[in-house]
Amino acid sequence: MPKVEESTSSPIPLLDGHVHLYPQSHVDAGVFPWQNHESAKINVQHSFTEYAADASTRTSESKSDPEVKYDHRGLIFVEVGRQNGEQSGYDQGVSEFAYLCEALRNAESGKAGEGYEPSDAKLLRGIMALAPAPHGSSAMEEHTIKLESVPHFDPAYLKGFRYNLQDEPAGAALSKGFIDAMKWMGSKGLRFEINVNTHGAGIWQLQEAREMIIRAHEGVEDAKKTRFIIDHMAKPDLTIWPSEEIETHSHFLAWQGEMMRLAENPYVYIKLSALLTETSAEIHTLGGREGAKRCVEPWVRSAINLFGVNRVVFGSDWPVVKLAPEEMRGWMEGEDTEWSAWVKLVLEVLRDIGLSQEDIEFLPYSQYRTLQPDSLLSPPTNILDHHHGALPIIALERDLSLRLKPRLPLLHIEPSLPVHINPSRLKKFTYIGKNQAATYPLIGANIAR
Repeated sequence: MPKVEESTSSPIPLLDGHVHLYPQSHVDAGVFPWQNHESAKINVQHSFTEYAADASTRTSESKSDPEVKYDHRGLIFVEVGRQNGEQSGYDQGVSEFAYLCEALRNAESGKAGEGYEPSDAKLLRGIMALAPAPHGSSAMEEHTIKLESVPHFDPAYLKGFRYNLQDEPAGAALSKGFIDAMKWMGSKGLRFEINVNTHGAGIWQLQEAREMIIRAHEGVEDAKKTRFIIDHMAKPDLTIWPSEEIETHSHFLAWQGEMMRLAENPYVYIKLSALLTETSAEIHTLGGREGAKRCVEPWVRSAINLFGVNRVVFGSDWPVVKLAPEEMRGWMEGEDTEWSAWVKLVLEVLRDIGLSQEDIEFLPYSQYRTLQPDSLLSPPTNILDHHHGALPIIALERDLSLRLKPRLPLLHIEPSLPVHINPSRLKKFTYIGKNQAATYPLIGANIAR
C-alpha cells in the first residue's frame, strides 16, 4: 500500500462572514416571516451552541484534498429576516441585537445563557443589524439610538445593516427614503448588505441594486461613500446542468454583465455564500461532489476575476445552508456538516481555479479586513497599489470578445465597459476583433501590444 504523505500546508484562517443566530424563545414567539414548512429544519433554535457544534473542529482538512485546511476564527452575525413594513416593526431587530449584546457580556464574565456557552459566544466578531431602510435617514437615526441604548452595547461590534430586498417590489430600493438611508450609513462609516435573488426574482433586482448604489454615492465625498456587500453573489441560477453549459447560458451572461458594472465601483463587495442552497437535486445525484464543484466553479471564478480577491468575502449562510438539497448528503465526507462541507468545497474550488496560496489564505478572512476602521478610507486611486486588486485594463471603443487566460471563459464585452482582470492570475490576453486577433502581454501596470 503506498505511503500517504502528511500535508505540510498551514491551515487557512477563516472568518465566517454570514451567520444567522436565534434562540428558541424567538422561534416560539413567531417573529420570523419565513417560518413555514419549507424551512422546517431551521424552525428551531440555531444559536451559538448549535453553530459551534456544526463548526466544532476549529482546524480541519478536506479528505478529498489534504492540502485544504482551515482554522475557524469567528463569525459575523447577519440579521435573520425579522423585517416588518411598519417602522415600529423593527423593534424585533432591537430584540435580536439585545440578545447578541447580552451573549457577549455573559461570555466575558463566563456565564452561559439561552443558546450559548461562554466559549461559543466569543466567536462573534461583528453584527450586521436589521435596518428600517425604506423609512429614510431619520428612521435609521432613531433605530440606531435604540440599538445604542441596549444594555452592554459595544459600538465596536456594530459593523453595518441589512434590509432584505429579494421579496420587495420593483422600485423599493430606489425610493427617496431608501437612498437617504444609504447615504446616512456611509456618513456613519457603516456598511449595507444587499440581498437580491436574480434566479428567483430576476436580473432586474441586481440592476435596481446597481442604480441604487449609483444614487447613494451621488454628491458624496469618497470618505463618506457607503460600502455595499452583495449577499450570496445575488443568488444566481445554480440549477444549470450540465456544467459545461453554464458559461454560455443566457442567465450566466446577464448576471456576469451586471457584475462587471458593479465591479467598476470600488465600494462594492461580493459575498461568496449560499451557492449550494441554490443548486438542484439533479446536480448532486448525477455529479456528486465533483458535479457540485463544477456547478459552483464558473460563478466563483467570474466573481474573483471581476472583483479581485480583496473584494470577495466568504460566508456560510448558516443555518440556511442546511436547506441545500438532501441529495448533497450523499457525497459529504465522514462527520461533515453542511457547514464544513461548504467550507471545504469552496477552498477546493479556489485551488482549482488557480488562485495562489497567498490569495487563498487572504480571501476567507478578508471580510475581517473590510470591517476594520482603516478600511473606511477611500480606496487607492491606482488599484495596482493594492496587492489584491483587479487590474483596469482598457476602456473599449467597440464590441469585441476578450479571452482571459488561464482557464477563463470567453466574455462578450460591451462598448466603453472597463475590463477588470486579477493581475496575479494573468500573463497575457487575446483581443479578438471583427477583422483581427492579437495577443498582448502584461508589462507592469501597462498593456503593450
